Amino acid sequence: YIYNTAARQKEKMFDWLDCDINGSNVNSFGILEDGRLAVTYQDWESGDGGLVLLKKTPYAEVPQKRQIVVGTLSSGSDMQAAAVRFNKSNDEYHVSVREYIDRNSWTSESYTDAISRLNADIASGNSPDIIDLTSLNTERLAELGAFEDLSPYLDKSTVLSRDDMIENLLDAYTFGDELVSIPDSFSLRTIVGSAKQVGEKKGWTIDDMIAFAKAHPDAVLFDSMARSYMLSNCLEYNIDSFIDWNSGTCSFDSDEFKKILEFASGFPDANDITYDDVSTPEKISNGQVLLYMADFYDLEEIQLYKEMFGGEVTAIGYPNSDGGAGCILDTRSCFAISSKSEEKDGAWKFIESFLSREDSGYRFGFPNSKSKLDQMVKDELDVRYVTDENGDFILDENGEKIPEQGGHGVGYGNWFYEYRVPTREEIDQILELIDVARRTSEGDDKVMTIISEEAEAYFQGQKSVDEVAGIIQSRVSNYVSENS
Repeated sequence: YIYNTAARQKEKMFDWLDCDINGSNVNSFGILEDGRLAVTYQDWESGDGGLVLLKKTPYAEVPQKRQIVVGTLSSGSDMQAAAVRFNKSNDEYHVSVREYIDRNSWTSESYTDAISRLNADIASGNSPDIIDLTSLNTERLAELGAFEDLSPYLDKSTVLSRDDMIENLLDAYTFGDELVSIPDSFSLRTIVGSAKQVGEKKGWTIDDMIAFAKAHPDAVLFDSMARSYMLSNCLEYNIDSFIDWNSGTCSFDSDEFKKILEFASGFPDANDITYDDVSTPEKISNGQVLLYMADFYDLEEIQLYKEMFGGEVTAIGYPNSDGGAGCILDTRSCFAISSKSEEKDGAWKFIESFLSREDSGYRFGFPNSKSKLDQMVKDELDVRYVTDENGDFILDENGEKIPEQGGHGVGYGNWFYEYRVPTREEIDQILELIDVARRTSEGDDKVMTIISEEAEAYFQGQKSVDEVAGIIQSRVSNYVSENS
C-alpha cells in the first residue's frame, strides 16, 4: 500500500502474489530512483532467497494468463508458497488469493462476518474458483450443489492415485456419490483413559460416561474442566444426533439433550476453578483425574499417554449417541472447486499441484497418502543409532547405544517424559484410530453459540432444564429452518 499521512488514507499498489512473491517471506523493500521496487526475501523452509526488482508495467504488456481465485478466510504461508510455485511453473493459469478476513481491521465479529461473506459469494455469481473449506459447513454446501465432483479429475490424474489415498479421508468428504475435497493432511482428537478403568473397547455413550463418573466419586473426569467446556465436549461428536438439516428439524427438547445439560451442570463454573502447582499428568498418575483429551499428530504420542496412566490406555473417544469410536478426524488444507467456476480444469491443476508438492515434509500431522504413511511407520521402526565422525556408536551413561529417534521430550510442570522409539503395537494403535476416525460437522458455530448462551441460565439456577431446553429448541429450530 501507499499511505497518505496527510489524508490518513491508503491506496493499494499491488498484491505480492500478483508478482509471484510469497508475502510471508518478504524481509524488506524500497523504491529505487528509477521507480522500480527492490524486494529482498527469504524462504526459511526451502532455503530459497534473494533480491527481486519489480517494475510498474501496463497491464496490456504483461503476458496474460487465465485467472483462478482461491477463496479463504485467511491464507497462510503454505498456501502463498503453493500459489507462487504454481504460477511460476504454469504458462496457462495464474492463481490469486481472495482473503475474507481483513487482518488490518480486526474486530470481534471479523471471523463470523468473513464466513458470512464467503458463504454469500459461494451462493452468488461471485464465487471463488477454489474454496478453502475451513470453518464452512461442507456437508450443507455440498447438498446445495456448491461444489464440483472431484472424482473424475482424481481418476484421470497421472499425479495422484485414488488407490494410494487413505480411504477414511476420501469418505469424510464424499457426500452422496460426489467427492468434494481431498485433505492434504490430518491429525486425530480423542479421549484416552486407563484400559483397566474404561476397558479395552473404543467408544461409549453419554450414559456410559455418566456411569463411569459416578463409579469414581473420589476423582474428576478431566482436570480443571468448566461446565461450559464440558457441554461442548459432550456435543463435539454428538451434535448431528440433534439436528436434521435435510428436514430442517431438531430435537434439543429431548430427554437425551436434557441429560447432557444436567450432566454438564455438575462441573464448576469457569470463574470458580482454581489452579495449583500439580500438573495434569501427576494428577492422572495419582488417581485424581480419570481422562485426558488427547491429540495425535504423529506415531509417538500413545507412549506419552501410557506413561501418564501408568500402563495400557484405551482411546475411549468422545461420547456419542451410538457408542461409536468417537475419534475426530481433524483435516487440514481442504479445497473444493466451485460448481460455478468457469476454470474448473485450471482449479484442479492447482489442487493437484498443491497435493503433490515435494515439500510434504513440512506438512503438519499425518499425510493423505498410504505410501507416505507407510514410510512414516518404516522410519519409526527402522532404529538408527547415533554415531561419531568415525562411524562409531556413541553410548549413553549406561553404555547403551543412543537411537536417533527419540531424545526429545515434553514437560508439564514438574512432570517430564522423554520419548523413545515406539513399538509396533503402539503404532498399530494409532493406525486403528485412523481407520475409525471421522470428520465432525463444521460451520455450526451459531448453533453452539445459541446453546452456550441459553444453557448459562440453567447453570446459574435462573431457569429449569425444561425451560432452557425449550428455548434452545426454538432458537435452533428457527436457525436450522432458515439455513436448510
